[in-house]
Amino acid sequence: MHWLPPADGDPWLRCELTSRGDRIQARLQLPAGAPGDAGRWPLALIAGPDARSLPRAEAMALAWLDLPLRGERASPKWSERLEACLARGPTGASDQTLLDGFLAQARSDVARVLDACAARDGLDAGRMAFAGLGAGALVGATLRGVEPRLRAFLLAPGALAPPLDPICALAAPAPGTLALLASDDAGDRAAAWARAAGTSSERGTSDPLARALALAAHALAATPVRRP
Repeated sequence: MHWLPPADGDPWLRCELTSRGDRIQARLQLPAGAPGDAGRWPLALIAGPDARSLPRAEAMALAWLDLPLRGERASPKWSERLEACLARGPTGASDQTLLDGFLAQARSDVARVLDACAARDGLDAGRMAFAGLGAGALVGATLRGVEPRLRAFLLAPGALAPPLDPICALAAPAPGTLALLASDDAGDRAAAWARAAGTSSERGTSDPLARALALAAHALAATPVRRP
């Protein structure tokens, strides 16, 4: 797995990967300076928004990928249907098949990106977190308890339809940090998710991605460093 250097003013490293037959592109941004005594950076993987405009984190590497049928992976035939399904919830067998396929592909994509990051020098495979926004929050909920390399999940569902509340997709209780973030108008839903999951929620989050990354940095800083 080879990471290509930044190009055309884009500060992110790039890595071309194959996931369930799809070609995907992972992006990686390293902090400035040296990683300290451990010699390796913790990592937060972002799924959901386009993160290319983010500034460098001070003490944590950032990885990012487009989710299936979104961004550079958009499809004229399927992307609009997926967005409608996420906004209202699946209304029939074809919607459910589309949603199931989206989640299966996304889980595979995340696993491949984690593989690439874990194999790169300077990154700590024992300290990796997942920041999922919108549909990324639903993806993260289905990964918790399934992907042991992720030590923290910071989920901000945004405008997902109530039938797709991430709490409904959470696997059995799992170790590690779980936090749910919501804007004011979704705060009651976030509180309900948190009670059901036995975890914390925040409402009034004006910048859920920035808050998710701050929580990820805090959680990973508290995760013991494993010496190589």
